[in-house]
Formats: sequence, structure tokens, C-alpha cells
Amino acid sequence: MLRRSLARVLVSSAVAATVVVGGGSAALAQTPPAVTVTTLGERTITPAQLPAGTLVWRLETLPTGDAAVVATGSTGVAASYDGRNFLVTLGPPGGSTRGATKIAETGPVPAPRTAGQITLRMSSLTAPAGGESAVHSHPGAEGYYVISGEFGARSQSGTVRVPAGRTFVGPMSGTPVQAVNTGSGDLNTLVFFALDSSQPAGSMATFADPAAAARFTVGRLGLPATGGPVGAALPAVGAAALAAVGVLMASRRRRVAPLASRS
Repeated sequence: MLRRSLARVLVSSAVAATVVVGGGSAALAQTPPAVTVTTLGERTITPAQLPAGTLVWRLETLPTGDAAVVATGSTGVAASYDGRNFLVTLGPPGGSTRGATKIAETGPVPAPRTAGQITLRMSSLTAPAGGESAVHSHPGAEGYYVISGEFGARSQSGTVRVPAGRTFVGPMSGTPVQAVNTGSGDLNTLVFFALDSSQPAGSMATFADPAAAARFTVGRLGLPATGGPVGAALPAVGAAALAAVGVLMASRRRRVAPLASRS
């Protein structure tokens, strides 16, 4: 419960600080609205339960919530959200679940294999236009599937915009990041985590150059609907980083399964 509470503090701390310190409506008007992150489901596993080799997040839907729970296996997390019964599984590329409809598959996922235990979690992230979280970091891997709106993944290298129907894998463990609604309407996103259970799920952080972090890096993410591993390139800076993103996108497209029709 403490770790879940910390995650909620991270996304709303900027607004809370303004309410307490500023107090007046003028201060509130200058503060970006908060991002809301809600844990939908989680479980704890050992590294031995992870398959060997490259790992991806596979997002699927099933006809009922009970069917999704039954299908979790050793590395899946199920949750009913937004009128659908989701199952996200951390496993090898190209997998499938009997009776499920595949929504997306994205990776590679840099799971914390050296941790004593790993927390697998699926959360929802929502924000009104202009909403942003506090700058923070995670002790493990983080990925996203945008249900509606446009998600901004901000790191020191800049902000990558991810439109609806696309996925994104965040940068390496411990990297300062910020979740931003870069669209003109409400944002609704699923977030996947594979975290070192012995550490806080989120920690406050800062950007060395906030202005650089706020710049858009590659426009709206030009990936297939099932996403790709561009997060691995985010720690690089400048033109070289953009070139690396292009190379990664091209080299990984053939590994990503096509988008299936939604249930």
C-alpha cells in the first residue's frame, strides 16, 4: 500500500505543493493539472519465472474478466478496465493466449532479472489536456499502450509523442521520466511495469536541462500500431539519438506482430 501511495504522490505532488504553498487561485491556474495513475492489477514473481531471452509485453483482451484471470499463467496480469477485459503478459515475442484477441506486442522489455523478486503491474494513467506528472524514476521497466488521446514520454533527451493505438517502452531503470498529455483532449493510457520489488515503485527525480526535456524529439511516434523499442534510444542526445531511433524502428518492425482487431 505504501508503494501504491507513493506512485499517486508522484503524479500529483506538483499540484499539492501549489495548493499548500500558493493557496490562491492565481497559483492554481499556473499549475498543470495532475496525471492520475491507478493500479488495476499486480503480482509478484521471481526472476526464475521469467522466460529466457528477449521479453516483450503482449496485450490482449478476453471475453470475460474471469477468462482473463484464468489465462494469466506465470507472468500475466489481468484487469477489467474501460469496458474491456485486459491481459498483459511478459513473455517471448510472438506468443498468444487461447481465446484472446491480441491488441499489441512491444519490447524488448529490460526486466530487472537480478532482483530478488519482481513486481508485475498494470495501471491506468489518465490526464486532462495539459496534464503532467512529477519528474520521477522507476526501479525497472515501464511501457505504455495509449487507448485514447496522445501520450508524451518525456526524458532528458526530449519528449516523444505517442498517439492512440500505439505502444512505447520507456528508458532504462532509474532514468528520470515524466508523463505528459501532449494532446488537445483527455488522455487514457495503460501502463505496464516490471519492477524490483525491494525498492520503492517510484522516486522523485529532476531533469538536468528541463528545456531540452520539453522539446519534441521525433514528432508523433512513427511506429506501427504495435509499437517498438524506441525507449532504448532515449538516453542519447542530439542528431545521433534521432538516427539511432530510426535504426531501431526499422530493425525491430519485423519482430512486432500486426495489430489485431479490437474486441
